[in-house]
Amino acid sequence: RDEEFYREQRIERLQGEVASLDAPNRTLRLTDGQSLTYDAALLATGGVPNQLTLPGADLPQVFVLRSKVHAQQILDSVSAGQRVVIIGDSFIAMESASSLRQLGLDVTVLARHEVPFAKQFGDTIGKAIRARHEANGVVFHTRGNALQIEGADKVEAVRLDNGQRLPADLVLVGVGVTPATAAFTGLAKEQDHSLRVDGGMRVADGLWAAGDIATFPLNNQLVRIEHWRLAQQQARIAAANMLGGDEHYLDVPFFWTWHFGKTYDYLGHAEAWDEVEFNGDPYDPPFIGLFGKNGVVSAAVACEMDRAMAMLAERMKQPLPWEEAWRLIREVT
Repeated sequence: RDEEFYREQRIERLQGEVASLDAPNRTLRLTDGQSLTYDAALLATGGVPNQLTLPGADLPQVFVLRSKVHAQQILDSVSAGQRVVIIGDSFIAMESASSLRQLGLDVTVLARHEVPFAKQFGDTIGKAIRARHEANGVVFHTRGNALQIEGADKVEAVRLDNGQRLPADLVLVGVGVTPATAAFTGLAKEQDHSLRVDGGMRVADGLWAAGDIATFPLNNQLVRIEHWRLAQQQARIAAANMLGGDEHYLDVPFFWTWHFGKTYDYLGHAEAWDEVEFNGDPYDPPFIGLFGKNGVVSAAVACEMDRAMAMLAERMKQPLPWEEAWRLIREVT
């Protein structure tokens, strides 16, 4: 958004860094000494990329990716034919592998898991996504951890704890994020440093949180989901409640991930399942897969099945029996 948009919406923007939050007295203190009082405040500070603490991690060709600025720094530094080692197999790591490979770089992923995304998508889809990467020239290493980034003034290689040496011209670190809540010392935090909110995104009286820093109730579980689509949904709820409303999160979580021209959509939230079934082949989209527990759909993953996913996004707002879900999918495909 440009400055004209904010002026038209009568939104005043201040640039600064929060030093501390006094929630009982509804006061924010900034690092430049200013204090701001509020009637209602939303905390939406997002996540901070986890950094490596290895020798050589401070070399100029070691990058993280979390912002447009980070992306531009990477693009300004790369050229076709260079060798990049990506440490981690997170969503951002794997999506970066796809993008950098398509820019003509030699890409090696130092993965923590044999099958990427198995926790979220299950083994079959995870293996299919890995196969797509390998078919496009991405190389995976799943044995050994990074021990050192070698090089004097620039990156030369990543040394592993098993003795292997992976030549590299640059390194991209994609090992997750930590909720950016360090300044909020007076608030109770979850084990992962996030803030627990209620169904209306409220942390405390006059205070709300949304996005990567928010652990929220979903289907009688406390969860935290890192995706900007969910952050948008939560922010709308928080905004309504800051204005006196009584809104609660009733949507079905949704996100997508992009790999070599294919978008994989995920709907719902499943930490465990006892039933999986596919229509179509995850190795050769289009396909849709359902994950269920106790006869009810917990999540759906699909590629190129937009009509079915749009239907499920509405229907899964209420418990959706397994057989009914497949009947509805057959009707729209």
